Amino acid sequence: MESQASTMANHFALYNVKTGSKNTLPNGINFIDTAKIFDENNIILYAKGTNSESAWQGFPYEIDCIRGIGNTNQDIEFTSIDKEIKFPIDKSLSLNGKEKEVLTDIRVTVNGFQVCFGPQKGSEVEFMADYVDCPSTSLSYDDTTGEFSLKFQDTIIDNSLLKLNEISQNNTFIKSLSIKQNNNTAIIKISLNDRAKYYTGKKGSTDCGIEYKGDIGIPYMDIEFFKNNIF
Repeated sequence: MESQASTMANHFALYNVKTGSKNTLPNGINFIDTAKIFDENNIILYAKGTNSESAWQGFPYEIDCIRGIGNTNQDIEFTSIDKEIKFPIDKSLSLNGKEKEVLTDIRVTVNGFQVCFGPQKGSEVEFMADYVDCPSTSLSYDDTTGEFSLKFQDTIIDNSLLKLNEISQNNTFIKSLSIKQNNNTAIIKISLNDRAKYYTGKKGSTDCGIEYKGDIGIPYMDIEFFKNNIF
């Protein structure tokens, strides 16, 4: 059973038609796309990555709701466990973010890469307001070229990176990585080998959202590639 109050996140409840009992599933302020019921003790909610309290948007993820495990509160029937989703490599995504940012760093990791951002000159206040975030991003895959692309809207590439043009580092899945500026869009293209079949994504900041001694943190995005969808 699904319910939703005005301006609030939608909620799902497990309703027993025999006893009339109802257990609300623990997704809190997070908007839910769909739900999958395995049995009365194991339900997965697929979260959109958005919530009812702010404009921040992360990657979609799943909330595993398991009855009874680890609960010390007798009034709560289900424990929730957040898990990343392994998306098929050709799954396109669009994520909201902030404006007027600079792509400051690209780091190739063991199974993927990480990108970091900062404010454009004169946009520091907007960059720090409420929370730091990556720019609006679209992710897509071109099956004909084997290239995975990220496009960051209203973003310029730092001069030190732009001079590199192509980053020669590679890893288990990446053959090469190139960057270019197209008007106000920063574009990263990753040439993948045939082993890359799935990917995950995560957005965050180095301060975990907590301001400390004036340091508001660095927003970043992590992408990892996989050959299968088994965790």
